[in-house]
Amino acid sequence: MSQSGAEPTRTQSSVPITIVLVGLSLLLMLALIGQLLLVVPAYEKHFEDFRMRLPFATELTIAAARFVFKYWFVLVPCILCAFALAGWVSYVIRHQSGSRLLSALWFLLLIGLPLLANATIWAALWIPFKQLEEGLKK
Repeated sequence: MSQSGAEPTRTQSSVPITIVLVGLSLLLMLALIGQLLLVVPAYEKHFEDFRMRLPFATELTIAAARFVFKYWFVLVPCILCAFALAGWVSYVIRHQSGSRLLSALWFLLLIGLPLLANATIWAALWIPFKQLEEGLKK
C-alpha cells in the first residue's frame, strides 16, 4: 500500500470532469425546457391553424410544454435540487465507489435521458410539420 492511502492500481477520477459531465447534463435539461417553452408553442400554433390531427407523441409533447409553461416557478427549484442531488450522487459514484462500470452507467443515464428527451421532442414536432408541408404542396 502506498503512503497516500490509495491503492496503487486504482486510478483517481477527476473532479473537474465530474463537474463538466453534470454541467453538460444540466445544459441538456435547460435545452429541453427551452424547447418546451419556446419551440413547441410555435409549432402548436401552426398545427392549430391547420386543424391537424396530431400523433400521440406530438400531443404529449404539447401537453408537456403547457405544463412547463404553467408551472415553471415550481420546476426551477425542483431542477436545481435535482441537479444538486445529481452532482452529489455523481461525486459519490465516481470518487467513492471506485466502480468504473457504475460510473459509466450513471453518466449514460444522466446525459442520455436529456438527449433522448430532446430528440423525442424534435421528432414529435418535425414529423407532423413535414406532413403539413407536404399537404400544403399538393
